Amino acid sequence: MRQEALNQGEKVRESVLEMSKQNETHKFYETLTPEAFCPIKVKVGGDGDSGKVTCNPRKAKRDCTMMSLGLNDQIQFDEEIQSMTENRCNIIGADMARQNATTREKYEKIRGQLFVGNVPDTLKLYRMMIDSGSKEVEILKIDIESSEHTALEPFLKSYFVCQILIEIHGYPARQLEMLTKLSRWVVMVKRMT
Repeated sequence: MRQEALNQGEKVRESVLEMSKQNETHKFYETLTPEAFCPIKVKVGGDGDSGKVTCNPRKAKRDCTMMSLGLNDQIQFDEEIQSMTENRCNIIGADMARQNATTREKYEKIRGQLFVGNVPDTLKLYRMMIDSGSKEVEILKIDIESSEHTALEPFLKSYFVCQILIEIHGYPARQLEMLTKLSRWVVMVKRMT
């Protein structure tokens, strides 16, 4: 499998670069190939925008940290991940707006700590880590409306993150730029379709 990946590498790079010059995000993502082996992929958080594919979240260690950025009062992923891990992780959640009372109450029940601010302008990821007492992140789920382009790389330089589940905003050229930055720090796990 490794040799096949190495043999196909240049062809894949050329295809990805060519597709990044177009404005068809769906076709761009179809050209990407997995760069990490994950024997047990699990979709967490339902079908819509909140559903993400993780690599075996049941293996998360006790007192791990999950970071969920861009909540918008949609915490199905966070609730489900805590159910799967038997509530053994701490969850750090953030959004630019204060979450409603129901969301705040549910978040407290799942060992969650909520932060409010616009990442990275008024809310710094490193500050969330310090304030929550976290040292590393098991799963980072991020959908922060283009702020990922400025917030993520500095964070990854200082903190270990095992899995990143990200919605990258912008046209394919901007998405490729973000993926290139990420590839310096992590490997991609193919999305479940």
